[in-house]
Order: sequence, then structure tokens, then C-alpha cells
Amino acid sequence: MEIRPEATDCPQLMRAVLEVFRISSSESGVELRCRADEMPLLMLDPQRLRQIVFNLVGNAVKFTEKGHVELCARFERPKGADTGMLRLEVEDTGCGISEEDLKRIGSAYAQVGANSSRNGGTGLGLAICKQLAAAMGGSLEVDSTLGVGSMFSVVIPNVKIAPDRAGAINCAPPVPTVGGSSFSSTEGTARQRMRKKPSPSLGNVALPEGGGWCLVPSA
Repeated sequence: MEIRPEATDCPQLMRAVLEVFRISSSESGVELRCRADEMPLLMLDPQRLRQIVFNLVGNAVKFTEKGHVELCARFERPKGADTGMLRLEVEDTGCGISEEDLKRIGSAYAQVGANSSRNGGTGLGLAICKQLAAAMGGSLEVDSTLGVGSMFSVVIPNVKIAPDRAGAINCAPPVPTVGGSSFSSTEGTARQRMRKKPSPSLGNVALPEGGGWCLVPSA
């Protein structure tokens, strides 16, 4: 698996992915949250990172009937160092995973949880996330309590900071299919739409310029 690092704006990438799931989550009443620390542009493969975030958020939304799905990111590095550790977390208040199923999770085509058959299972997507994280030198961790919720964490060490003159690549996700309809959205157009003509169905949607909270409330 080839990894192609480019200067990547992780918070922007995260917000763009969450925007894809806005309609499906609002219809189910699930609140989407995004919390990202301020961080420099990082040398990562944006396509692979986007795949990981998209799969993890998609699974969380699919298995959460009420409450919230929260996507968090932080970058930690020693003072003066040009590398650090990136940690992405997707936490939900969904059905959770039993201890028995946790042992099997991440295996290709494995289905876990009481609602796995109805919702299509999580195994293949998580197996892909695990492989992608490993290809970037990282790992996928799972912490879950049945009936309470789950947290999936991707930890990537030794991530290089992009050179000062490196420009951030376009972090908008490809056009996916969500809830039977296809659409695409970039953070820039979302900001313009919010500023020029707020949507009554969305209420107040906050898309911060830098780090901090990004809240996409349900309708």
C-alpha cells in the first residue's frame, strides 16, 4: 500500500467529512461534534486519512440511534521538535460492543453487535482502517462498553510538520452516497452558505476558523 504524504490540514479534513454525514445524522436526531486542537499542516496522506475518518464516523453514525458522535483530533510534540504524534478519536453513544466481539473486531467481514446484521456489520470498514493506520506507521485502538458506546482511536507517531511554504491540499471528501442521495460539500462553501444565508433547518452551525468546537445540530 503506497503512502503519499502531503501538507494536510487535519481540522479542515475532519470538518469536511462530518459535513457529509450531516443530513443522515439530523434525520435520526444524532448530534455531530468536532473538536480539533490548533495544529500546523502535517505531512500525511490525505486520501488515506480521509478513508479512515470516513469509515469510523460512518460506523459511529450507523450504530448510534440517539445521543452524539464526536470526532476529536490533537497533535502532540516536544517543544522545538519537527515531528509529533497525531491522535484521532471517534466517540459515540451507540449500542457499544461486547467483550467477546471486541476480540474479533477488525477482522475482515466480521459482524459485531446485536444490530450488526441489520446495519451491515463493521468488520470490513474497521479492517481497512486498521490496515491504513498501520501503513502510516500508526495503530487503531478500540474502547467500548455494551449499551453505552464506543471510542475508536487512531494513533500515528512521528508525523512530520509540513514546511512553512507548503500549501494545504484540498481536504474535501469525494462525493459519497449517504441516505440514498449523493452530494458533496467543502468547508469553504459551507462557511459561505452559513454567512450569506443561514438555513432555518440547521439552526446555528458553527464552523470555526481554527481549532475548537464544530457543532452540527440535528434538525
